[in-house]
Amino acid sequence: MKKPINSVRIEVPRNPKEKIELSRRVFDADRSLGNTSPLKFLNWTSQDANIAKALELHNKAEVLTRELEKIYKERDTLLVVIDDLVKQSRDVLKGIYRNEPFKLGEFGFNVNNTPQKPKKGETV
Repeated sequence: MKKPINSVRIEVPRNPKEKIELSRRVFDADRSLGNTSPLKFLNWTSQDANIAKALELHNKAEVLTRELEKIYKERDTLLVVIDDLVKQSRDVLKGIYRNEPFKLGEFGFNVNNTPQKPKKGETV
């Protein structure tokens, strides 16, 4: 027994690559049917270049995303050493200038003398 037409869903993908691939399949089906296509009034024929360009840009973005991940990973590796050195410098300077904490500002540190807000659940 066939399902009633009201109980089926025809989904359009949210994923950009899947959406581009679906548009290519619809385009190809429309083109193969020619003048007999029920979609002929939607002018799919003008979208060939747009679909190709969208896929090209998507693929380029994927390559750049992978490159970006590599760059961030390399940066984060370097930051481990830099962060440790900055914290050590702060600690040494806090010891040297314990009575003049604003001197750390001369080394580029942001010296904040406002009281910290209580953490969630803490009472003052």
